[in-house]
Amino acid sequence: MVDLHRPYPHHQARGVRIRVPGSSPLSAERTFFGLLTQADDHCRYRDQAAVITGRLWSLRPEHGPMGVEDDLNQLHTAGLICRYKSADGKRYLHIVTCPASLLPAPL
Repeated sequence: MVDLHRPYPHHQARGVRIRVPGSSPLSAERTFFGLLTQADDHCRYRDQAAVITGRLWSLRPEHGPMGVEDDLNQLHTAGLICRYKSADGKRYLHIVTCPASLLPAPL
């Protein structure tokens, strides 16, 4: 998996709402936008809460892997990400609402 870090223009954040009951919908929203900066060119990323916590929440120790797992469950329930296992048993997630700016340009 390619680890690309890309800026996510704030103007593309308009209209995204997470309306899922949970402990902190704001943290789920922040996790979602953080995933956009970590995902590969096809908007996929490893579905490992501990890794995502280290990448996105390392300076906020109060939001650990359990909180990120809750965020991912909320995002999945809201239909913003799809969680699945590959043929070799590794867990991945796919950002369903992938912005066109993150997809590779057609040749």
